[in-house]
Amino acid sequence: MIATRRERSAFFNHTFRMNPLIDQAAVRQRVKRLIAELPGKGTQAEFAEAVDIQAGMLSKLMSGKRDFTLGQLIDIERGTNARLAWLILGIDPMHYASGEAPDRLPVEHYEGYRLKRYLEKNDISQTELGRRIGRSKTTIQGYFDTENISPANLKIILDELDAPYTEVFSIEPLLGVTALPASLSTSIKDSISIPMVRSVTPVTDMKRVVRIPIDAREGFIYDDYFSVSNNPNKQTVEVPASWLKEGKEHAVIEVNGDAIGVHPGRDVLAYVVDLADWPYVERIVAIEFRGRFQVKQVVVNDLHESNGTLTLSSGNGSTFRVPRTEIDRIWQVIRDMGGPL
Repeated sequence: MIATRRERSAFFNHTFRMNPLIDQAAVRQRVKRLIAELPGKGTQAEFAEAVDIQAGMLSKLMSGKRDFTLGQLIDIERGTNARLAWLILGIDPMHYASGEAPDRLPVEHYEGYRLKRYLEKNDISQTELGRRIGRSKTTIQGYFDTENISPANLKIILDELDAPYTEVFSIEPLLGVTALPASLSTSIKDSISIPMVRSVTPVTDMKRVVRIPIDAREGFIYDDYFSVSNNPNKQTVEVPASWLKEGKEHAVIEVNGDAIGVHPGRDVLAYVVDLADWPYVERIVAIEFRGRFQVKQVVVNDLHESNGTLTLSSGNGSTFRVPRTEIDRIWQVIRDMGGPL
């Protein structure tokens, strides 16, 4: 289903990145009630100080010029003992009972933290996610410390996980409820997943990359295929731009059965791995070494050592090792063009 312009805007601009049906006006009314309950005059300035939000920012929030963020509502929860479920959704009771307020981690509301929790719940390793989206394990770990992941990276992550934002970045554990009331289940849970990220960038946004056929993968033939300027025999194919890793050299490579896990005759998409990232390559790679260009499955990667090796499967049950010093380039295979890896 193609998201409308309004839905796309809601996904990328809405503070909760959840759903335009989250009623910010109602959230403001609930915060106004908390302000009124302050001892003394109950002013916004006093409330801002109590919840550690700048007075100028609180003024914009209360006037509707800015929407409340999840982090700001957690600050209000901490400063007033108001339940997050009440602040966001109006679910009673209004306050936590004595001693029941959650002791939250500083990063608990971060998108990165919620992504990590989703991966652990679904038994998806950091390395596996990195392979699927063309990122190193170090990059994935960096996401975990990020409060708001960029829309471009969100698109790639959700597309590969094949899940809506609210499934991967669920806030229900933060709300302290095991299930939403039936009256809210439709407006929150169902409609929340309308702006699937994969619909934001049309599939018509294509990029052309070079294709390396089997007969151009060996020795001098490979050199001639790529070294001759404007080679009329050089093949290119179009792939969705969202599949490509920014700033990397890509190629679509024809496989001839030398890669376990990929059917012979299939094409795979790969990108050239930076030298510093060689220790992170895994699964299936295309490797240039000793005048050869082969697609193989990684068995053991010891390239973090200066004299390390890459152990590869030969496809017949045996393995062989290639010293780091003999490797010219490594291409990380990120997608089977003919089906899932």
